[in-house]
Amino acid sequence: MKSVHDNTPEAILELSVLKHMVDKKTIALEAALTEVTRSNTELEQFAFIASHELQEPLRKIVSFGNLLSEYYGHQLDAKGTDYLDRMKSAAKRMQSQIDNLLRYSRISTEDITFEPVNLNELVKKMAIDFDEEIRSDGGILNIDQLPEIQGDALQLRQLFLNLIGNAIKFRHRNRPLVININTTFHDKEVIIKISDNGIGFEQSQSESIFGIFHRLHGDTRYSGSGIGLAICRRIVRRHSGAICAFGNPGKGACFHITFSKYPIR
Repeated sequence: MKSVHDNTPEAILELSVLKHMVDKKTIALEAALTEVTRSNTELEQFAFIASHELQEPLRKIVSFGNLLSEYYGHQLDAKGTDYLDRMKSAAKRMQSQIDNLLRYSRISTEDITFEPVNLNELVKKMAIDFDEEIRSDGGILNIDQLPEIQGDALQLRQLFLNLIGNAIKFRHRNRPLVININTTFHDKEVIIKISDNGIGFEQSQSESIFGIFHRLHGDTRYSGSGIGLAICRRIVRRHSGAICAFGNPGKGACFHITFSKYPIR
């Protein structure tokens, strides 16, 4: 390759060719980014519209199911009652899926206001809602001193609701639940760790658990839509952060949430 200080015709031609190649690659990357952005926008719009379109027929299924139970339930035999109960249960699950899909699609599209949020106050107030469930078998929730960050309070509350709710849902049956929430600092980053001693998961699944409608545990004892962690990742990314998971089967799980910009007061 010719030196940048070489002004011979050959050097000028080579630099011109290289510049053309760089410009071409840049244009291709920009076009690809634009296409990905457009595709994501269309997908979010589709999810939002499809979810709304499904609401009305679902409401009719639920309504007519209730009417059947009320006016004709006494005429059904055991098998008919079982079929009707299953239909109503399926409609309830579908309603939950739609609600979560709408919530997921709105995270990136709704307008939010970033303002100082005291995570310590937010999480401790929110933990009151889980107090009875956690302590039912002698469990405890330990909350370290959490920082103040710039963010949207409603979305951050949803983030911690989902993660603490997951820890409760996947608690180990043979020992009291222990949830720890603590903070570490690294340069200009704050890392919040939420760990538990529940049933855990294989580390090989640490990325797939953030997928939409991914259900890590197929056991019917564990209810849910399989979209909670996908919502968590989208919320964290909306706050210019990152979230990753670490699992150990039979021993527990730990989620690391990293926020890159934060003011501490």
